[in-house]
Amino acid sequence: MKINILMSTYNGEKFLKQQIESIQKQTVEHWNLLIRDDGSTDKTPQIIQEFAKTDSRIRFINPNNRQNFGVVKNFHTLVKFEVADFYFFSDQDDVWLEDKLALTLAESNRY
Repeated sequence: MKINILMSTYNGEKFLKQQIESIQKQTVEHWNLLIRDDGSTDKTPQIIQEFAKTDSRIRFINPNNRQNFGVVKNFHTLVKFEVADFYFFSDQDDVWLEDKLALTLAESNRY
């Protein structure tokens, strides 16, 4: 089962680290976090790169071409980037409870 977590970022340096750390603490450990930055002018790209260097599950998909698409097209680009069995959408300023993935996946298996 392949799980892709999709995160669109834009000038999110204030909250981004906390959100990525909450994803890393998930009880389900087999996931990919795909991040596309939408032209940030703050330290968001550097924060993403630091996490991507230390965790192979985290991928910065556009470090060299951070054209501003707007949030809808940014997420659409992430969905099309790679096929997965499950997709989770993450805002840059969320903080996830550590069992978010596990509970959602368990609920999906009920149907």
